[in-house]
Amino acid sequence: MDSNGLNYASVIICKSLNEIILAIHKLDPNKFKQFEDFEGKTLAINIKDPDFRIQLVFQSGIPSFVSDNLETPNTIFQTQWKEIPGLLTGNQGGSNYFIEGDNYFLEELASKLKSMKPELLELIAP
Repeated sequence: MDSNGLNYASVIICKSLNEIILAIHKLDPNKFKQFEDFEGKTLAINIKDPDFRIQLVFQSGIPSFVSDNLETPNTIFQTQWKEIPGLLTGNQGGSNYFIEGDNYFLEELASKLKSMKPELLELIAP
């Protein structure tokens, strides 16, 4: 895939993820209050083969995904596409990933997302 195709894919994925975040925010405006501690933080997600880069930016009380590198990230998370299913299901045994920067920020973010999982499933089920 050429670089324009990858950029287009990044834009589409960010748009889809942001629509999910906005839908959750409309259903429960207080849902993202627990992320207020992350205000000003940026997580860069780099996936290899094919290369894919997005950023998760915490600002204005709601996290948002951007396809352009607008911010200098506090944390960079790098992995490969084939590792994503194991990371999402929590089966991280032998996962090939690399974290650079603020590990504590990523650990706290992952912990909060895991604790929200049952509530999020209930919110989006209808």
